[in-house]
Formats: sequence, C-alpha cells, structure tokens
Amino acid sequence: MYALLGLVFAIMATAKPQPPSSVETRPIQEIYQSALKENWTLRVSWGGDGTFHSIDISFNDAKRGPTSVRASGNQVSNAFQKSFPGIKIDVQCDLSKYLDGRINRIHETSNGTDDGADVAVLQTLHDFPRWKTQNRLLNYKPANWDDIYPEFVDPDGAYAGYFMRTSPFPFLLIEFY
Repeated sequence: MYALLGLVFAIMATAKPQPPSSVETRPIQEIYQSALKENWTLRVSWGGDGTFHSIDISFNDAKRGPTSVRASGNQVSNAFQKSFPGIKIDVQCDLSKYLDGRINRIHETSNGTDDGADVAVLQTLHDFPRWKTQNRLLNYKPANWDDIYPEFVDPDGAYAGYFMRTSPFPFLLIEFY
C-alpha cells in the first residue's frame, strides 16, 4: 500500500487535458527525489468507514499470499513520512459520498484552480468518468499498471481499480488528480 502512495509523487501537478500516459519506468527513489524539489503537501482523500475513519485493505496476492492492512489516516501519514522523509502528506478519511462532494465544492469555489485533493481513493464510482470528461484528472500509470485487469482501469490512466471485493462494495477506484 505504501509503495502505491509513493508512486503518487509523480502525479503532483495541476490537472489539465492530458494525453494517454505510458507506464512509469522511473525507480521510486528518482520519483521521490523529484517530489522533494516540489515542496508540496500531498493531499489524499480516502473513503472508508465513517465511524472508524480507517483504511481497511485485505487481499490475496498470488506472489505474497494473504495481506491485510487496517490503519487510521494518522498511521498511514506516519508510515508514509517515515518511508519518504521531507514529503508532507495530509490524509483525509471520511465516507466517499462526503469526500466527492467536498472535492467538487472546492473545485467549483476555486474556479477550477484547486480540486482539494491530489489523490482520491473512493468507494463510489460515478465521479471518475465525469471528472475525466471535465479534464480534471491527470493520466498516470504506475509501474505495475499492466498487472491490473483491463476492465478495472481507464485506458488513458485517469483512474484504476485499487482492490476488489464482493461485499459490501463491489470494487474501489483510485483516481489521480
């Protein structure tokens, strides 16, 4: 999970019409060094349980076996900052149905100059195609892009499935601003 968040360094930019992206080939340390020069706070909006405000990820990887992560926004921020010192991160955890409204409101009140998040991890799906048609997403394909089933990704790299499960939500998409 932290490697995925580390890859978002490459997408710390203002959204504008984007051509399709090629798969990232730079090593994580090169991306990290580039991000350090930007002196930017990485803003992450992460949808999850509204009472615990947590991130709960469980999956079974063929190479690594069962994996489970349960952490609050503070734990994620602390682990990220430990792995990537000097990069400021602000993780906002709330229900996806509230986060997408906040993202839209900030975009509207800033006249399109700020989307309120650099990365959005949401359980709701309807926003992603609309945000793409509004040219609000930055196309980016992390190094493991080709390992994701094609039916769970935008072909240009605007958004991708992060993990899938059958209950209570069919799948979750992560979006790159």
